[in-house]
Amino acid sequence: MKNPALYFGPSGSGHGTRVWNNAGSASNYDTRWRPVIWSEPGMTGAAYQLGVCCDQGSAPYSLAGLTNNNRSLSWSAN
Repeated sequence: MKNPALYFGPSGSGHGTRVWNNAGSASNYDTRWRPVIWSEPGMTGAAYQLGVCCDQGSAPYSLAGLTNNNRSLSWSAN
């Protein structure tokens, strides 16, 4: 989710392809804002909005259908 985008290096099977964020879980400890994780660049496609997580150190939220397929991020007010 870096801008400008990052690409895999000059050798190997992934050469030249864009690096995406392949997270499978996330936590949100911000009580004023919640992250919205999108399946496509530019905040498009399917989205998953994280609620406020419980106590610090608790298990993170699953990203549901966006596990290993999260390509952009925005924020919305709680």
